Amino acid sequence: MKGMGRVVGYTLCGLGYLYCGVMLWVNVFQWWGSSAIWAFILSPILAPVIPIISWIVEGTFPVLLFAGWGPIILGAIILNFAGND
Repeated sequence: MKGMGRVVGYTLCGLGYLYCGVMLWVNVFQWWGSSAIWAFILSPILAPVIPIISWIVEGTFPVLLFAGWGPIILGAIILNFAGND
């Protein structure tokens, strides 16, 4: 049962991270177009700030971006209960 919990937990975390990454880059390319290459280079600095910039630029709270955190948190909880044996 622990093995199944690990598989589900890692899958949820991976899909959540993938979803958040795609949403991040959709916003970056939408705003900056071809100059998004600079964003790729500076992404470790920009990644935590993009949701705030999204909120300011678009005027709406980025619900879909934060919705990606749900599977990540759920996967982490499942992994915690599955243990590291």
